[in-house]
Order: sequence, then C-alpha cells, then structure tokens
Amino acid sequence: MWTIRWPEVAGTNGPLELTPRNLTFKSENRKYDYCKAKFSTEIGEMLKPETGGRTGQLRDPQPVELLLDDERIAALYFKPDSVRYTDGGTHIEFYDLQESMDSGVVDMQWNEVKLRDIYEYVFEKRENDLIKEIKFALPDEAPGGTKFKTETITIDRRGSFEKLFGPERIEAYETKKMIESTYLFDTENTSPIEAIWELNELFQIQTWVDKDYIMWVGVPETLGVGHVAAPDDSRALRYSNFNVSHPREPIAMVVVEGSWVDTPGIGVDAGSFFNPWSKDGVGNSGDVRAEGFVKNPLVDIERGQTFKVSVEQAKKEALPTIAWNYYSEKMKEAYNGSVRLNPELSGNSFTDIEDIKVGDYLYVVPDDDLFDDPAASSGQLGFGPDKNDYCGQFVHNEIYIVTGVTHSVTGSEWTVTVDISMVPDMIGQDDMGLRYFNPRSDDYLTEEDVFSGPRLFEEF
Repeated sequence: MWTIRWPEVAGTNGPLELTPRNLTFKSENRKYDYCKAKFSTEIGEMLKPETGGRTGQLRDPQPVELLLDDERIAALYFKPDSVRYTDGGTHIEFYDLQESMDSGVVDMQWNEVKLRDIYEYVFEKRENDLIKEIKFALPDEAPGGTKFKTETITIDRRGSFEKLFGPERIEAYETKKMIESTYLFDTENTSPIEAIWELNELFQIQTWVDKDYIMWVGVPETLGVGHVAAPDDSRALRYSNFNVSHPREPIAMVVVEGSWVDTPGIGVDAGSFFNPWSKDGVGNSGDVRAEGFVKNPLVDIERGQTFKVSVEQAKKEALPTIAWNYYSEKMKEAYNGSVRLNPELSGNSFTDIEDIKVGDYLYVVPDDDLFDDPAASSGQLGFGPDKNDYCGQFVHNEIYIVTGVTHSVTGSEWTVTVDISMVPDMIGQDDMGLRYFNPRSDDYLTEEDVFSGPRLFEEF
C-alpha cells in the first residue's frame, strides 16, 4: 500500500500518515522530483484547519515521505499552498527537497576554487536543514552500484558488462578529477538552489536528494544499480511496450571550448599582468584556446553532429571531463525510449521494482521468439535498427541507462514507466582528451606543441 507520511506532524498513532486514492511520482534526469496525490474529501476537511490556521501543524513547509508497505521510497517537500480542496477530492502536490533551498543568499566571487568547495559553500547557505548533508558521488566517498548477478549474463558478454557499472564506469574517476579541479565562479544575490543549478548546467553535473535526506553531487550512473527485465521470466522485472529511438544524424563529437592560453615565444598579453585569472588569458587574451573533446568511436566526424559549448570558467585539466558529461547527456537525449514494467507480475530475485531510480541500469532481455542469440551484441550507437527489426520496436539484448521513473497508482492498480537511453560505447584513449586551437594556423596543437618553450607563467 502506498502512503504519504508527515514525519514532523503528530497523528493518532505516531506521525501523520495518509493513504491517497491516486498517486503519481515522477523522477527524471536533470529535473526535480515531483509527486501529486488525490485524497478523499473527508481527509481534506481534516487538513483544512491544519493548513490554514495559525496553530496548524501543516502551516509551514516541511518534509514528507513517500512509503510503500511502510518502506520509505522517497523524501519530498510539502508546501501548505500546494493543497487544493474540491468537491471531488483533495489534491496535494509534493516537490523535490532541493526546492527547500530557495531561501538564503549566495553572493560570492571566486577567482580560483575547487568545485567541491563551491558546492559545499552554497549548501551551507541554506536557511533550513531539511536536507541533512551533502555528499559527492565519487568512488571513495559513495557506495558502489550493485552489479547484475552473473547468472543473468552470458559468459561471452559478461566481461564487457563488468565495465558498465558504478565505480568502474568512466563517470566515476572522471568526476573525481572534475570535483577536485579549480574554477572561476561568481554568483550575485541568488538563492542556494539557483546557484547550484547554475553550476549543474555549466558543468553538466547533477544534484539529487535520496530517501535518506542526503543531497548527492555528481553523475547518477556512478551509484547505478543493475536491474533485469524480461517478458516471461518470473525472477525478473516484467516488461512490455518497449521502444527506443535512434536519431537520423548520429552524434559524432562534443567539444568544450575553454579559456585562452599564453604560448611561450608567441608574445606576452598585457591582461595577464592585471587579471590573476588570466594566467592563461581568459577573455581571448591568450594565444591558443584549450579544448576538451570526446569523439564517438562509431561515427565519422563528417557523417555526424558535432556540438560545441564554451566553459571558460574551468581549468584546462577539467575540460575533457566536462566534455564527457555533455557527450553523455547528448547521447541520452538522442538515443532514448521507454519501457513499461508490471509490478504485479515482476519477480524480485535480482532487485525490487520500487528501488529502480535515475542513473540505474536496466538489462532488457529479448523475447526468444524474436531474438534467440543471447550472446550477440546489437543496437550499437550511431546506427539505426535494421529495417527487419520491427520498425525500431525490436528488443535488443542490451543494457540501458535509466533516465526517468514514473510510478502511477490508481486505487489498487500500480504501473511503472521507465525512461531509458542507450549506454555510450566505451571510448578509446584517443577519443577523449585535451587539445589546443591555434587561430593563426586554424589547426590543433598538442600539450607538447604548446608548452615546449620557456614558461613565463604557471599555466592555468
């Protein structure tokens, strides 16, 4: 049974806990969590004095908990003005706990600061403690993702799948470099949540609050858990209505343009003497521009899309990681789809259906009638499905990243819709890195090319 509990409000026997008639809880990649619920008019009459009166227990914003059979599924945020009373029932909206950080002021300018320190500083500026603490989704600071049980994976594919999860994925060690690197950042008279989302957008990092009231910073896939879905296996999650789309023009490359760098022997920029951040010539005063890049190993540059974005606030060593974050997000947008899960028919030999969340991995097992080679590899990124593959509805023997989860409850009926995207292929050493654009030759240089001469400044 799904219920909603106000842990700070006294009920008849413990905290106030109500059972909704209908409920929808949605969690999406790079968006706030959101829940709406409908209760009876009788419950509404009980709530009215609590939300409207001066002494009402629900007169102030506060945390709420979404429960399934007394187990906490999510921690959310209640606002008194989110309650709507009608003749047909009582409607309440619940919000992401991050939205509780809309009070407080952040007014600060950093010339050189670690990204970790910025997030921690902004977090401490919140005016309430509904979110208990901030943590970073890094290999040595976060619990690792649970891999698929090996009996669900064929031996031929097990080796490659081992590299897809949690701390073993590229996001784990690349995010650590990024969090510990230094940046330029300033924000003027903004709320903590506005400052955090500005950081998230700029560096393509994400923040989310888990059911234990902890805000995480990083990439959700780092903490990803492996789930198995099958059409007719009683041990696994039961799925139907599978669909994944491929773009007409595949993604070939993502480039993050950083700041300009003074090249020894080319000349000294006056701006470097006056601006402490201009050791490498921020503001186009340098001689070459540092760029982080990621290439899709399966797509020729001439045949695919190249995305460019400017992030001059980042130290050059962080640019490849920022490029990977942008590349990963572009892949999620381009190769996406959904699958419906049936809780009533789903097994829990591997994982419980209510535990699936954004950043997890979903191994979708095809129906043997359509695909009888479980050791084969299919659905590679950069290529559309074969015309014989049932017009794109064909279920590949693939693992997908979970980018959204929607729980829909109507009376006793419960369904789960999971948004998915394909996992980017593992890239080679030459497919991700740092380079320098030389405007004089309209060409790209290596680190050795740029810094082989005498140094005037310590390069940023």
